[in-house]
Amino acid sequence: MKALQGISISSGYARGFALVYQPPSLHHAPEYPIEKTAVADEISRMNFALQRTADEVRTLRERIAKEIGEQEAAIFDAHLLFINDEEFHAKLLGRVSKNLINCEQAVKLEILGYIKQLSSLKNGYMRERIMDFEDVGTKLLRNLRYDMPDHPLGTLAEQTVIVAKELLPSESVNMDRKNIAGIVTEHGGSTSHTAILARAMGIPCVVGIPELTSLTRDGELLLINGSKGNVTINPSDWQQHEFRRTEKIYRDSMRYLTLKESQACQLKGGTPVTLTANINCLEDVPLVKQHNLEGTGLFRTEIVFLGNTKTPGLAKQHQVYVDAAKQVAPHPMIIRTFDFSADKHPEFLDKKFLANGRRGVDWALSEKRGLTSQLHAILRAYNESPNIRVLLPMVRNSEQVRQVKTILAEQAEKEQLKIPPIGAMIETPLAVFSLRDMLPEISFSSIGCNDLAQYMLGIERELNALNLHDWILEPALLRTFETIFNLAAEHKHPVSVCGLAASDPLLSAILVGLGARAFSVDPASSSQVRYTLRHLGIRDAKKLAGLALAGEPKQTIIDAFEKHFPEVPLALEY
Repeated sequence: MKALQGISISSGYARGFALVYQPPSLHHAPEYPIEKTAVADEISRMNFALQRTADEVRTLRERIAKEIGEQEAAIFDAHLLFINDEEFHAKLLGRVSKNLINCEQAVKLEILGYIKQLSSLKNGYMRERIMDFEDVGTKLLRNLRYDMPDHPLGTLAEQTVIVAKELLPSESVNMDRKNIAGIVTEHGGSTSHTAILARAMGIPCVVGIPELTSLTRDGELLLINGSKGNVTINPSDWQQHEFRRTEKIYRDSMRYLTLKESQACQLKGGTPVTLTANINCLEDVPLVKQHNLEGTGLFRTEIVFLGNTKTPGLAKQHQVYVDAAKQVAPHPMIIRTFDFSADKHPEFLDKKFLANGRRGVDWALSEKRGLTSQLHAILRAYNESPNIRVLLPMVRNSEQVRQVKTILAEQAEKEQLKIPPIGAMIETPLAVFSLRDMLPEISFSSIGCNDLAQYMLGIERELNALNLHDWILEPALLRTFETIFNLAAEHKHPVSVCGLAASDPLLSAILVGLGARAFSVDPASSSQVRYTLRHLGIRDAKKLAGLALAGEPKQTIIDAFEKHFPEVPLALEY
């Protein structure tokens, strides 16, 4: 028996038998010199492989968008950008014609060169880019060779648990979903491709277990607690019995929480708390009513642009916003303008222009055309659906808000349209200090916990279930939240909390103690947050917040939290 601890990525329980997966490797690509007379044929082979790979990725993206969702399909936009990059094509063909090497060797050298450049950059985003390069490279090799399986995980035995160092995106989406019980990997985080796809497909998943593939053998029985990140190899009879008992409690508790979703979100004494949804695309909007949420606190609009080879037209954008708003009416539909950067952008934008370090409304105002078009579409949509609101990401100061309002005013005057309420995301220390000056310019604000934690504490972008409490419970960050809530209350200014902390039962309770009365959450987590808040009184919330502000140990805070929930389901267990 081996008990391993990893990072919880996709909740749920799984019991199955290990398949230790060793993916095709770029390092095993065949290498041989070619004659000058063979260059034309090799270039023809390369062009065929490039075109076929691009077609495959495009088809795969369309299938995932239809079967799973647009957010998950957007993973493959980076693949399309890379595989269609003319500079990449030129380098591959140059290696063949100048170095007189075969296509497979050219692909291997070029892809491994990119990976080497990125490997020294220790952050989650760069790790995902390495995976994208590896995936594209593997696809190219498969289309150059005929001895590599198309989808090695496409057919699995019943109750298979995939054990791997890491899964490529295309491997994840082409898995035999009927027979897969769970996924366990050595690498990855909460925003990794594997994590996004596992959650979307409802597959229990644990990542971040060192030496996993060397500790596991094919066919060994594995028990996965996807809620706590626990994995047990070759469990005893007693452990299997306890696992089945705990799994039943978990499933019963989740059913119980779902039944309670129809109840109003309010504190134990009756104080109302607004619970809204974080939405990534139009296909996710039905989740708002499904989970009895009061509209959307954050509708991310990047996916309207990602995957397009040219800027979406005014009519297309307008229709998306109107369709979304009408589905949640009369509750608000808060639309966040796009937040592009060098690491997240559609094909039609110039990568060099994006690589200037700017983000959010700051970058959008420097580019202007895209923002003007989007604001025009939102403006028209608002005049059809007056529940629409505009939220600006990464705002630094009141001047940026005024610039956006000027763009809206000019267009509104031309078409005799009304201007929607405008809000700002508070995601940087500068925005916190500028908030008082911004209040006259905005109607509401939203605290972006993830980014604010990153910039306040100087940490990597990657927050997950394993380290979330360690960072958010930092007293200095909590005092920053409290400052924002106090200022908002003083001016009767609506403010909500968005990000991982808002979707976490313990942290939402502490934030209530600091003054929060509105949360924008992942719909899948809303039932747990609702249950927590309905069983929480203001006095108890303030006690929890006091412990956290005083820097008490995390376990002391968790123990105090659990005392308030004698009937708390296992789904809320820490």
